[in-house]
Amino acid sequence: MKPDKLSDAIGLTDEALVEEADRARRVVRRDRRWWVQWVAIAACLCLVAACALSMPRVGTKLPSDVSQPPFSVSTTTTAPSTTTTTGNRPVVSKAMAVSQAVYPDRAVVSHFETRSKFNDGKYADGLFDFYTPTIRQFLVGEDGENRVFSPLNAYMALAMLAETTDGNGRQQILDLLHVENMSALREKVKILWEVNYDKTQYNASLLANSVWMSNAFSYNQQTLDTLAENYYASAFCGEMGDATYTAMLQNWINEQTEGVLEEQVSGVQLDPSTVLNLVSTVYFGAKWIDEFDPELTEEGVFYAANGDVICDFMHGEESLRYVSHADGYKAMSHALGGGYEMVFVLPNEGVSVNEVIGKDSLYSVLGEVSHPKVTTERWMVTLTMPKFDVQGDVNLIDGLKALGVTDIFDAEKADFSPMLENADGVAVSAIQHAARVTVDEQGCTAAAFWRSDMGFGAPEHNGPLAFTLDRPFLFFIKNQSQGAVLFAGVVECP
Repeated sequence: MKPDKLSDAIGLTDEALVEEADRARRVVRRDRRWWVQWVAIAACLCLVAACALSMPRVGTKLPSDVSQPPFSVSTTTTAPSTTTTTGNRPVVSKAMAVSQAVYPDRAVVSHFETRSKFNDGKYADGLFDFYTPTIRQFLVGEDGENRVFSPLNAYMALAMLAETTDGNGRQQILDLLHVENMSALREKVKILWEVNYDKTQYNASLLANSVWMSNAFSYNQQTLDTLAENYYASAFCGEMGDATYTAMLQNWINEQTEGVLEEQVSGVQLDPSTVLNLVSTVYFGAKWIDEFDPELTEEGVFYAANGDVICDFMHGEESLRYVSHADGYKAMSHALGGGYEMVFVLPNEGVSVNEVIGKDSLYSVLGEVSHPKVTTERWMVTLTMPKFDVQGDVNLIDGLKALGVTDIFDAEKADFSPMLENADGVAVSAIQHAARVTVDEQGCTAAAFWRSDMGFGAPEHNGPLAFTLDRPFLFFIKNQSQGAVLFAGVVECP
């Protein structure tokens, strides 16, 4: 849409619509607050990517969105106020919405129906072909360094990036995502988004996408409509570099992630050279099915690479579990509400976390495929794990290049014509990832954002087994039946 036409459309917006949109946003915010009172794990992820001209003239970013719940898309131009109800962040009243995605209405389409559709269509095929190399690439790190990464968030963000680019750059992304073409990608992302967007008394799994555009450029409305319909991405337009527009973006991300990433988000800027900003968020919260008794929590020693650490350890009751043993590690899961679980992988003594990340057998623990070096048996297990609060920051450009995605970073090779009318010289100049995960006795919460500048019967069992996470370990938050890995992380020091 041309900037002048956009301005005219905004000027004609009915003020009643503005007030209604703002009121709806606040209602949704209040509705989403309930799980914040009990969630015990806060896993937060922040990914940032920027598309910029080779002469710092233009940029691109990846945003995300979660606000209103239905399965349709409204592309009516409106100007809703963007407000904030958590903390003391400033209220921003200057929003220019070009298109608004409308979220799934579970009263119309049940989550059971969506999951059945996902499984019947084999949409999980190829997901672990993406998760395996990206987890290896972004979780390997220095001893003593905590790391967190969201494979699902990265998948969504890269899919949006593929929608805005073309040529060899698009094909490189499709190859990494293991999808044949854009039609298949749109269908897969839409159902993947829907099957992982849910809110019940046991869990909240919320995904959001958005597009932030410069009013100095013209954009392809068809691409914006495609992003809204298939990626549930809302689009906004404003003056890059303007403090109000930047504050609006920061507030938007904080709203989608319940303010968990506020420190990281405070550094997000819409530079004057930015042309497009794509943002994708994931916010997750769930209770443990079997909570830890706080009265059993006691201090203990965590044997970190950089020296022993005294921290609080949670002690679970002895129960029958599936435990996988492989070459150099063992793994088991702890169930979360809503059909999710947290998988813990404990390297054997003398084996590093990085060594385990590099083993092919690890990924059979997460997926449905078997591996000859993995044995899974029933054990009577007592799980002991530390309460932890870990954070991590990663620059993703080198990793994506190593995975074969290169052209979008080269101003001479990148092609963003599907999104911009004049895309000459536009390329991704930066991708930044920040994350935080906190765990205690009750449950789990997770948040992520990516921004681009541009048992049966009475079975036999073994045991007892003490599964004690008292040295560096890996964790994964995943959907038990759909194969989606929402978060992956390494705890080197709680």
